[in-house]
Amino acid sequence: MSITTNNQLNSSLVSSYTYDSATKTLTATYKAGGTYTYQGVSQTEFDSIQSATSKGKALKTVIAGKAFTK
Repeated sequence: MSITTNNQLNSSLVSSYTYDSATKTLTATYKAGGTYTYQGVSQTEFDSIQSATSKGKALKTVIAGKAFTK
């Protein structure tokens, strides 16, 4: 199992996120409040968030249409 956490984001949208490659889940905590877990996020999609200049925009693109729990 590989879990990656990023708590030092320079984002106006997201406070932090954690990715679990074994379950392909991405948990994001938003600055406006709320923590959501998104299912079916591939390693490639997560890598695109990690490498993006704007983490918030990349996250929005990746999670569009994904199932989530709050």
